[in-house]
Amino acid sequence: MKGTTKMPKLPSMSTGRIRKSDLVAIVTVVVLIFLFVAVFSTIRVLQHRTFQTHAWDLANMDQAVWNTLHGRFFEFSTVKGATTRLTYHFEPILVPIALLYLLHDSAETLLILQTLAIALGAFPLFLLAKNRIGSNFAGVAFAVAYLLYPSLEAANFFDFHPVVLAVPFLMWALYLLLTNKPRQFFIVSLLAMTCREDIPLLVIMMGLYAFFILKERKWGGLTIIAGIVGAVIGFILVIPAFWVSAMGNPFLIRYGHIGNSPLDMLQTVLTRPGYIFKILTTDYKLSNYYALLFPFAFTSLFSPLILCMALPSFAINFLSQWSLMHNMEWLHFAATLVPFIVVSGVEGVAFLARQARKLLKIDDNFAAIVLALIILGCSFYHHYYRGFSPASLHFQLPRIGHHHRVGERLVSMIPPQAAVSAQSDLAPHLSHRQKLYVFPRIEDAEYIFLDVTSIVFPMKTMQEFHDRVTTILEAGPFGILAAEDGYLLLQRGLHNTELPDEFYTFARAIEPTPEFSTDIRFGSGLQLIGFDITYGRNAVATFSLYIKVLERQEDELRFCWYLVNENGETLAELTPVTTTWWYPPEMWQVGEIVRLDTTSIGLARASRVTVALRVISDSGSESWRALNPQPLTTDFAVKLFHDGTSVGIRTYQYKY
Repeated sequence: MKGTTKMPKLPSMSTGRIRKSDLVAIVTVVVLIFLFVAVFSTIRVLQHRTFQTHAWDLANMDQAVWNTLHGRFFEFSTVKGATTRLTYHFEPILVPIALLYLLHDSAETLLILQTLAIALGAFPLFLLAKNRIGSNFAGVAFAVAYLLYPSLEAANFFDFHPVVLAVPFLMWALYLLLTNKPRQFFIVSLLAMTCREDIPLLVIMMGLYAFFILKERKWGGLTIIAGIVGAVIGFILVIPAFWVSAMGNPFLIRYGHIGNSPLDMLQTVLTRPGYIFKILTTDYKLSNYYALLFPFAFTSLFSPLILCMALPSFAINFLSQWSLMHNMEWLHFAATLVPFIVVSGVEGVAFLARQARKLLKIDDNFAAIVLALIILGCSFYHHYYRGFSPASLHFQLPRIGHHHRVGERLVSMIPPQAAVSAQSDLAPHLSHRQKLYVFPRIEDAEYIFLDVTSIVFPMKTMQEFHDRVTTILEAGPFGILAAEDGYLLLQRGLHNTELPDEFYTFARAIEPTPEFSTDIRFGSGLQLIGFDITYGRNAVATFSLYIKVLERQEDELRFCWYLVNENGETLAELTPVTTTWWYPPEMWQVGEIVRLDTTSIGLARASRVTVALRVISDSGSESWRALNPQPLTTDFAVKLFHDGTSVGIRTYQYKY
């Protein structure tokens, strides 16, 4: 392109002149890509087979792709009031993706495809870093940092989103843009626009860079025009045509604080910069900017023009009132920012290496290697605490167990053409049908499939979920077809409403081997013999308590949890135990061991917190009474709180 700095060309493998060091670097990157695909595809498939994928956004995507294959383009039924993906997004790439179901007709196909797409983005990054920095080592280092990038891995781990498939297209587009290949850049940019309706905005930004900075008038201008046309098709022609009339634009509400229409929002941005600055600089958002930039040692800041190409995605995420869009290491919202951050990092290192030669008389190759080592250090450090791979702190390999095998067996009992209402984490296993609803939405469903041990979203509490299921069983017209290990499979027209004994096996522990052994008595009837802890990302944990029943429980019991700081002050009171809604203490048998599972408990209330447990009994009088804990033996030092009525079972130190 006109105005570009001449860079050394990569050696051509076709001429046989490739250097050994180049070949080693290329093979290294290819091996890294292969390992990434193998490891993360395995993890994602295991997550799916252990029911850790969700209705939103795997079942709805899978159903839309499956319907597309069968001629019902983009149709789905998982959102009330909407019958097509086009109500929310314009993603034409789903059409060719549907053909992959001819090879493997499963939601797992989408998970593997997404992993492969992300991994392939490492290769153009390697080529660009080698080209712009002139170092094989720097090229490999950037590829490693990219594959370890928590923001990118988070996008992969949240079900499936076509927008994530734009990442490799954008990576190739930027490589072609910056290495003087305008025609190929234009073609790849068109492919990127098929992934979601907002990608054309990024294509416009790249076109502007080509037109004004690189002086590439022809292809830069064509790219700008193509981006404008793509945005008009998606935002103005297609999506509004499918809005539910009563709902209107489902996304504008996220930006209501800056305007009721795109023009109002633009006016606010231009006329109230102080207000916009305040919105963009909250502590939480600043911490997420840090999370985006730190893995590449903030080198992206030294190439602001490349970084500014991501402004549309930055504004969409961080001007939103929806806080989930601000978290760059949890869901998929960072995906469209990643290519511009990593490529600006490459340009930043190239700039710093040149400055080191010019100002400090340091060899630019040496400076580039030092900077690449710093990036690797930042990347490995950040990945350890925030990443998703087996090398990260909170990684846990999903393991298929008895409960999951029971779930798959019950799934196979549901006819493939039947209309089904299923819980969120069960829905992706039932989405190859025309009518799938997410419980508690039932409509004309013939079957209801539930798992009382799973999350109850979109319902808010287990009590709400329990009451809804109880009402259905009492009022009909559904009866129990099968109930086992916490699963409930209901069929319309059946009359059996009594839960069989095998339903309760999820709460009965047979010869458990808890991670932490204890002997803590609560009153004379309960013995806490141990517990397990599963730590998650973002300073959360779930507990599994193993309670041995020493005496018959006649009273209603409540298991209350407290987060207590170093001074013994209560920071939060929680009631996260879900088991007792389905297997209440009055049903417990003397001698059995009951497993009580909790929902996730947020621990980041202070730098150091203790999780304390109190058991409260209601004997029918006006007030509850605590069953005072009596610690006999434990694997750890025990401290009592709340005047001796609660016992601290674990202290958590927040580190990162």
